[in-house]
Amino acid sequence: MNEFISDLRSVLSLSALKRVVRRTLNDDCLGLAGQLAFFSLLSLFPFLMFLVALAGLVISEPETVLKTLTERMQDVMPRDVAGLLVDYIARTLRSATPSVLFLGILAAFWSGWAAADALIKGTN
Repeated sequence: MNEFISDLRSVLSLSALKRVVRRTLNDDCLGLAGQLAFFSLLSLFPFLMFLVALAGLVISEPETVLKTLTERMQDVMPRDVAGLLVDYIARTLRSATPSVLFLGILAAFWSGWAAADALIKGTN
């Protein structure tokens, strides 16, 4: 146990913390984290548009799926966020055409590619 505590002290020393802060700033970790968060959030809505348009074309009664999804989202998300997503999904569901599906696929691929690129850049 004493060995563990001495190792922990050496890892958490002031010089080690300074090195961590210096490397974090030099490698622009905060900028990469912001880029990854932005592109991940940006890719959510095109992916939802793709899924909802696909469901609207494939499922005969998409309103029941929307109702179930709404109930499940309200358990996990704040009411305002769930209401925003339900409104977005309902509007996409009403205008579910093959062109909306195609646009959703393109937008989901582009934004997913950007999020994956940010993840790769961050891990490198």
